[in-house]
Amino acid sequence: MTNENTPAVQKCAALARLQVEPEQVERLAEDFDRILDAFRGLTELDVSGVKPMTGALDLQDIVRADEPRPSLERERLLAPAPKVEDGFFAVPKTVDGDA
Repeated sequence: MTNENTPAVQKCAALARLQVEPEQVERLAEDFDRILDAFRGLTELDVSGVKPMTGALDLQDIVRADEPRPSLERERLLAPAPKVEDGFFAVPKTVDGDA
């Protein structure tokens, strides 16, 4: 039996670079069903009197003026670096490709 969420499970697994066995796909698709049903249930709630919030606590950011100020001297900053090229830190390449 193929669940309508089977393609979603396979796509998520591919994006996460996870190898999912065929017998696991159907079980995960059923889990997706339960999760999505829970979210559908949330859409039925009356939240007309609820104030929107971005976090659990009512905090505000403390912002300072963005004013230029002196920073470390380049030579002093680069002194402990294991390798420097053209006045910048040099690090090993970690991604293949031309980009």
